Amino acid sequence: MDKAVKVSRMTGTRPQSESFPSPNNTEYRYNIGGTDLGIFWRMGGDKVGILFGDTFGKGWKPGYTPDWRSNAMAWSTDRDLDDGITFDGMITDASGSAKQIIYSAHNTSGQGDWSSIPTGAIRIGGKDYVHYMNVRAWNPKWVTNWSGFAVSEDNGATWTLHKELFAADSRFAQVAFWEKDGTVYALGSIIGRRGLPYLARFAPADILNPHKWEYWCKDMGWLHDKEAYAMPLWGNYQDEMFAEPTFVWHEGFKKWIAVYYNEIKNRIVLRSADELTGNWSEEQLIASGVSYPSPYGGFIYPLGLDGESIYISLSQWDPLYNVFLMKVDLKLKKK
Repeated sequence: MDKAVKVSRMTGTRPQSESFPSPNNTEYRYNIGGTDLGIFWRMGGDKVGILFGDTFGKGWKPGYTPDWRSNAMAWSTDRDLDDGITFDGMITDASGSAKQIIYSAHNTSGQGDWSSIPTGAIRIGGKDYVHYMNVRAWNPKWVTNWSGFAVSEDNGATWTLHKELFAADSRFAQVAFWEKDGTVYALGSIIGRRGLPYLARFAPADILNPHKWEYWCKDMGWLHDKEAYAMPLWGNYQDEMFAEPTFVWHEGFKKWIAVYYNEIKNRIVLRSADELTGNWSEEQLIASGVSYPSPYGGFIYPLGLDGESIYISLSQWDPLYNVFLMKVDLKLKKK
């Protein structure tokens, strides 16, 4: 049975068939008719940043993709999420449309820069760091040119790009972040939705230099500048594959919680652990493709992690192609 319930729309316009709230009405406020992801990160205090992937304008529908932007950014200080999450604003252009914050050439030949898609973000020392993948082609499988970072010193208004920090075949081509006790942890995966989870850690000042990161190897422990030795934390290549990483430290349960999409089983799932390096629990179903067709993402809202539930952003592909806020009741034993 699914543990998640749909609280609200985060993006797009609510059709008459939907009864739950849609507080942002992004189609008319920000020229967003279709988008996905909804990656959260802490920006200080009650402020949370929210990143979206490929974004399209008013009137979007399958096969009609106006005003393409590869990414977009909102922020919110709304802490009462039972009626949805309301954006305080988005990074916009002069017309008021949500603005692409990370450059892409939009070369759809399959041989160039197709799109720049965020995978995770973190604030360090007043700066916002977005890890993103530079996509060469989507079909028949994801292919990237490289992954890198975009950095902002002005709350997302402008960004400096640090390209080619991770190779196309890197185990950290997609990365989520969490800082705890002065150390930043990175949960990574290869490109696509059929990888496994890998772990790294680093001092906050070293975020832009993966050669200074330490990578977790179950057999040898933490290894400096040895990404090739990183070993999966869990999973297999038969029915426990890993995509769209997100993880947090939950203060209430004193556990690490990871949420991700299992493409083989077509469901959003959760695992937990007392220690990041393991042992991790078995998968727990959050949202199935039966209840929520074409699900992916599942990014955890990063504040208020002390109760019996968490919130996640859930994307649904064709024909919805928008982001929804979900509430997940946790069934975990306290440490």
